[in-house]
Amino acid sequence: MNEYFPLELGGINQWVAINGNPSKPILLLLHGGPGTPCMGFFKKYNAHLLEHFLMVTWDQRGTGRSYSKELDLKTLTLETIIKDTHELTNYLKQRFEQSKIYLLGHSFGATLALSVIKERPSDYHAYFAVSQFVNTTKNELFCYNFVYNEASRLGHTKVLKKLDAIGKPVDGFYTKNMMKDLMAVKQLVSKYKGDSRSGMSNVAILLQLLFSKEYGWHRFFNSIKGINASLSHVGPSLRGIAYDETHLELDVPVYFFSGDYDQLTPQTILRDYYDKIKAPYKELHLFHMSAHSPLWKRQINSIKLWTKSWHKIRVEIGIPLPYFIYQNLEDLMSIMAFWQCYSDYCHLLRGLRVSISLAFASSSVKPSWTMKGIHEATISSKVSSGLLKSPSL
Repeated sequence: MNEYFPLELGGINQWVAINGNPSKPILLLLHGGPGTPCMGFFKKYNAHLLEHFLMVTWDQRGTGRSYSKELDLKTLTLETIIKDTHELTNYLKQRFEQSKIYLLGHSFGATLALSVIKERPSDYHAYFAVSQFVNTTKNELFCYNFVYNEASRLGHTKVLKKLDAIGKPVDGFYTKNMMKDLMAVKQLVSKYKGDSRSGMSNVAILLQLLFSKEYGWHRFFNSIKGINASLSHVGPSLRGIAYDETHLELDVPVYFFSGDYDQLTPQTILRDYYDKIKAPYKELHLFHMSAHSPLWKRQINSIKLWTKSWHKIRVEIGIPLPYFIYQNLEDLMSIMAFWQCYSDYCHLLRGLRVSISLAFASSSVKPSWTMKGIHEATISSKVSSGLLKSPSL
């Protein structure tokens, strides 16, 4: 099935896309931002999930086609979007007659998802966190210090003066021009490739808005307004988040995915949090030479998450390394000419896909995979002992 329709959630219409076989397990993907429309990215770089899942993507309140000038901006808060997520989850469970679903969150979507599974763990089989946000105070201070250190190292005096004028964040926020200064620091993180190793993540998002069928050029400016509104109104509601103090006991299996070069949701903070949490099952996966968006910015040799039961998922990878560090292919974006973006943004991003396959383990599923540009390889069944067979490249 392929549906794209407005669904009333929290009293307003919000746009939802449902793709795949309705008899398969449901995977709900929560985008980042807040307010960044990503339906095109999710579907393009994770289309292989359709082999195993009914994939659901959603423009959250105030995002993409779920933004309109009639929207009451006072409702743009983290708490309201959490309620919308619960309502969408219930809709999916009832419509497709499934008792639980899977949840995947990226960046702000991971911030949202962690609160969602904490409140209603019985609704979810497992949670997959990509670039998990953990603590507002620690996170923003890390971002500021990263930019300051990079600017000092490179002798960028103008950036240093700008940072001195902004001042260090207090409790995760800036005291002079809160959102303006916050966004200025985030843009500087991108400048120093702490967001994307190519340094072109914002360009990719804009091109996706222009060329994807879900949005397109005629909805481009409306989507931009949604991004600005979400950042201005949802952003302040993130103040005070300290999941490393409040969300230490989770009742669903959790799987964290983090890029080594991610300076927006830094790995050092995530590792400390990972060590503290208690869950039925947990895993941490690190991506070598990747930054904030490994789920579509990088192409890895292979990852396959097989669901063994409601509470455990086995991981099969092509190259076993400490902490599950994966060797990635060359970052094509860094060597492609910028003008190619305008002719075909898909060509710009080709080959930068993270292939994550999530499936119920069954006798009909063989432990092998095929990826474009990579030879078929079979993995040893002795995953738990680390006896994995590397693919021939």
